[in-house]
Amino acid sequence: METRMAMQSRHQLEWHFKEQITKMSGLLGSKATKFNDIFRSLLLESKTQFHMMFMRTYGVIYQKNSDVFSDLFNELEKYFAHGRVDLMEVMDKFFSTLYRKMFTVLNSQYAFDENFGGKLQTCETAKYH
Repeated sequence: METRMAMQSRHQLEWHFKEQITKMSGLLGSKATKFNDIFRSLLLESKTQFHMMFMRTYGVIYQKNSDVFSDLFNELEKYFAHGRVDLMEVMDKFFSTLYRKMFTVLNSQYAFDENFGGKLQTCETAKYH
């Protein structure tokens, strides 16, 4: 009789735990889905607002170089979707490319060849490492 009561108690306890875990799993799943939806919406809104602001502020200069920002947002979307992106590497690449583009645009009175771009990148690397 004691063995049967122990088994029944164990069965009830396991059932109760499974029920609570299932409820918690459902709650966390719905919260995660809601978070993902909100985050994706914010990322898309940021991308759109950023693009509009830079178009108004910098016009053609931004249009010619908008690929730098598009690439950044694409990498951020990949990071959020899959998590297999090295965010530090993405941000380093973004700021390095942005720096080179800005330097070239702000010094447009000079002609820069491909060799100069490599030297500029070497200076950036030395500066940060």
